[in-house]
Amino acid sequence: MSPARPLLSREQIVAAAIDLLDRDGPDAFSMRRLGAALKVDPMAVYHHLPNKAALFDAVVDTVWARTVLEEPDADATWQQVVTSIFHALRGELLAHPKLVSIVATRPVATPHMLTLVERALGWLDSAGLPPAEAMKLLDCLVGYTVGKVAGEVREPVGGPGVPPEQVHGALTPETHPHVVTAMTSGYGWQPDEEFTRGLDAMVAGWRVGPLS
Repeated sequence: MSPARPLLSREQIVAAAIDLLDRDGPDAFSMRRLGAALKVDPMAVYHHLPNKAALFDAVVDTVWARTVLEEPDADATWQQVVTSIFHALRGELLAHPKLVSIVATRPVATPHMLTLVERALGWLDSAGLPPAEAMKLLDCLVGYTVGKVAGEVREPVGGPGVPPEQVHGALTPETHPHVVTAMTSGYGWQPDEEFTRGLDAMVAGWRVGPLS
C-alpha cells in the first residue's frame, strides 16, 4: 500500500505561491506551476481557493499579516506613530519586491489588513488623532508607500524596459537644461532618504479637520 498523500492546506498553498512569486514574479506565475511546486494536481488548489484572483488576494493578506507593527511608547505623538507604521510597511514590501505590483492592484480590505488598521487606529486615537481623521491619513499614506516602493523596486509588469540610466545618458543641456542641471548639481537617487522626507512632509502637513 502506498503511503497516504499529506493533506494540502490553504496556508501551504499561499506560502508556496509567495515563494514562486518572490522567485519569478507574477508574469511567470501559473496555477500549473504552483501545483508542480506543491507536488499535486493543480486542480487540488481549487478546493481551497477558487481562482488565481482569490489566491492573489490571499497573498496580499499574508503580506499584511507579516507586517509587524511595534507598539508605540505611551508618550508618542500621532505623527510618530504614523511614520513608524509606514516604515514597517515599506520594509515588508521591500522584502518581497516581486509582490508589490500585486499589493498595488488587489483590493486593500483583507482580514489581516483590517486587523492592522484597527490596531493603528487605536494607537492614533490614544495619541490624539480621531479614527475618522486617521483613516483619511492612512488611506493617503498606503497609496504613497506602495507607489513609492513600486518605483524603487522597478519590477515592471511585462518585463523590464529601457534602463533609466540609458535615458538620462541621452539628455543634453540643449534638450533638457533643467533636468541636466539637477543631475549635475547634487541630485542623486536616494530611495531611503526620499521616502523618509516625503513621509515626514505629508505627516507634518496633514491638516486635521475639513479644508476651508
